[in-house]
Amino acid sequence: SELRPLPVPVWAEYWNGTAFARNTQDSCTVIGAVTLSGAAPCTLTPAVTGAGSTLSSGAGILSLAAPGVRGCADLTVTVPDWLKGRWSGATYTQDPTARATFGVFRDRVLYRRENY
Repeated sequence: SELRPLPVPVWAEYWNGTAFARNTQDSCTVIGAVTLSGAAPCTLTPAVTGAGSTLSSGAGILSLAAPGVRGCADLTVTVPDWLKGRWSGATYTQDPTARATFGVFRDRVLYRRENY
């Protein structure tokens, strides 16, 4: 809903040689500030604010404030340099990104009844 804060789960993973696995021993990495933008196709205004957290057993929560209007925002999480990746380029200098949506998949019907 666009009227409620959006908790976004995050976790630290490592490559174990076969697949990515959660790093349950990570309880000290700080997920920094969350930057949100309303670039096309996401044009969410007013801007959404967010805050990171410290991981506990490799998991944490990003908390995004409720915008009050339907839409989406692209978010970028500031992480330490050793956690950056090469998501769309040749160098490992990019922070992880994702898209948050508010009120897009909600059915606004309060009461529905079928008569036979």
